[in-house]
Amino acid sequence: MSLSCKNCSIYCQQCSSETNCIVCTSGTFLMPRSNPNNGSYQCVTICASGYYQISGNCIVCPSPCATCQLVNTGISCLTCPAGFLLMGSQCVSSCPNGYFSNNGLCSLCSPICASCSGLASNCTVCKNINSYTPFCNTSAINCTSNQYLSSASTCSNCHSSCLTCFGGSNF
Repeated sequence: MSLSCKNCSIYCQQCSSETNCIVCTSGTFLMPRSNPNNGSYQCVTICASGYYQISGNCIVCPSPCATCQLVNTGISCLTCPAGFLLMGSQCVSSCPNGYFSNNGLCSLCSPICASCSGLASNCTVCKNINSYTPFCNTSAINCTSNQYLSSASTCSNCHSSCLTCFGGSNF
């Protein structure tokens, strides 16, 4: 039986077998092979999608990021998997109040809306509680607590027996 030395795979400076790299050459990154739990590593020039680069290693993006990058403040999601929406640098399962789902992103509602749907200006709840949802507009911001936004888009006083109201009703 003869013993012979074999070369490590491409970009690999030190290996434990032909297919398992331990140290990569300069300018390349140590990345887990297809199954990160099998303990087998390869050297690559660019980390694969779903991984980010740090200190010569390719690290899998944290869940639920589909793709990510390392930034000064930590890991920033770039894209999200199906069922998640990108909000800033995070993946969320649903947009919070004040935001709406817009092509896989959480976009900010109009400043006059407490919540919206489909479009920034399509308020489902007005910021001013005393206004009709279909008539949310900038004048609603100026209505006082004892006023409501009328269908004419002006602030009108609530009935004298009411502390707050919607549309001038007596209840």
